[in-house]
Amino acid sequence: MRHRPDVRIFFDDSNRSDVDIALPALLERGMRATFFVLAGRLDDPAHLDDSDLRRLVAAGMGIGSHGMRHRDWRRLDDAELDDELVTSVGCWRRP
Repeated sequence: MRHRPDVRIFFDDSNRSDVDIALPALLERGMRATFFVLAGRLDDPAHLDDSDLRRLVAAGMGIGSHGMRHRDWRRLDDAELDDELVTSVGCWRRP
């Protein structure tokens, strides 16, 4: 894949396995990916925390928002949508 600039790799939901399994495998292969984080799950033991996000960034990985609580955005009112799309982006401390 590293020789295929037309192919991109993404990880969703900010699972602990993103840094425990995926990150070492990507680095071993000289590959990059983007990790879409669920801000409402940060610091949950089964998910990533701020230090994990800093580790991903330091390794050259991209970070994006997958919202706050993994809700169906099509069914949210304006306040809930703001929480998912705006508040979630400011929830982690950038390196």
